[in-house]
Amino acid sequence: MIALFIELKKDIKLKTANVRQAHKIKLQNVIFAATVLVHD
Repeated sequence: MIALFIELKKDIKLKTANVRQAHKIKLQNVIFAATVLVHD
């Protein structure tokens, strides 16, 4: 198994935390959604 670590920008981290608290979604999906929301 290969692990990949990517540093996220602060605004994406904050959006990830907010979405994660509001919805019961897997972390990888929340990171994807937060990235889209920040860059939209």
